Amino acid sequence: MTSELIYGCIRWKALLDHLVARRQDGKKRQKAAVQVILRMGLYQLFFMDRVPSHALVSECVNLAKSRGAAGAAGFVNAFLRQYVREQAETQELIAELQENKLHIGWSHPDWLVNEWVKRYGKEGAQRLLSWNNSPAPIFARINRLKSTGPTVRKLWEHEPITFRDVQVDWCDSEDLAEIKVSAPVHSLDSFKRGLFYVQDPSTLLSVKVLDPQPGESILDLCSAPGGKSCYIAQRMEDKGKLIASDIDELRLNVVRENSERLGITCLETQPASAIDHILAGEQPMTFDRILIDAPCSNSGVIRRRIDVRWRISKAEIAQLHETQFGLLMKAAKAVKKGGIIVYSTCSLEPEENEHVIRRFLKRSETR
Repeated sequence: MTSELIYGCIRWKALLDHLVARRQDGKKRQKAAVQVILRMGLYQLFFMDRVPSHALVSECVNLAKSRGAAGAAGFVNAFLRQYVREQAETQELIAELQENKLHIGWSHPDWLVNEWVKRYGKEGAQRLLSWNNSPAPIFARINRLKSTGPTVRKLWEHEPITFRDVQVDWCDSEDLAEIKVSAPVHSLDSFKRGLFYVQDPSTLLSVKVLDPQPGESILDLCSAPGGKSCYIAQRMEDKGKLIASDIDELRLNVVRENSERLGITCLETQPASAIDHILAGEQPMTFDRILIDAPCSNSGVIRRRIDVRWRISKAEIAQLHETQFGLLMKAAKAVKKGGIIVYSTCSLEPEENEHVIRRFLKRSETR
């Protein structure tokens, strides 16, 4: 419940703040602590049904008193009680906002909503916004280097976990499951033994397209935290040479930890600076296949990375485009003749996807 409350308040921040502001009539904004308490109360009232309204009001008042905002306790009480009385009317208001003021009603940045409406139409944008605001499930990819789907599922029957099979076109159904756990995932024996990796099915598609083969030399240019690298190693049957690189050397530690837990031996981590050095040598190393899972705005995974919507900007997307283009140019120098480069992002924005590819292809044609 605590996690749901925190994540929910982040997801619905714009709508919750709108509901707060309409009761203040232009008055001075509340202290940050009080604003957070009001968001929590409103979220529980309109998006959760576990706590009775009288109890949530009482808890929010007590929270104000215990967090140095005793002077606002009366306001918090009156504010939330009024919304309790007007709950049905407010639900209608929210529905109206979700139809006519999408950025407030669905709690997304105005500029991003406008872009999506232009691109997908109003109804398409509304579906996407609704999807982003729904809790993301947890998926497990079976590690075939250590076990099989049926074997792991039998082990799960004796652990605090429930599961259902997941079918996607780009992965064997035995390898994927949606899981629900009543204990931390990392505490499960099957996880500690490296029998599965927590991974969204969509992240496997780029590796499917890359089609790594046993015995090949492969470079994962932006590898941290290592989910795709580890899946590449599995599809290589842990045979060949796989270099997992990243600009963040600290995050490469996570790649190493994950690969060791999964029993992978063909994977070697290298910081981005080392790759630059290798490519600048007199006899630069080249690779059969290169994956560029490029740093991006993450606008396509807002459902899972709930804070992204409040961090990304148009200016950042323009900067990321330059970074992404630079990575493609680097990969072009590192791939063998006749080799394969797969470029992927977690972004929906054309500036980070087809615009990057078109620029790269145009540049390549003139070389």
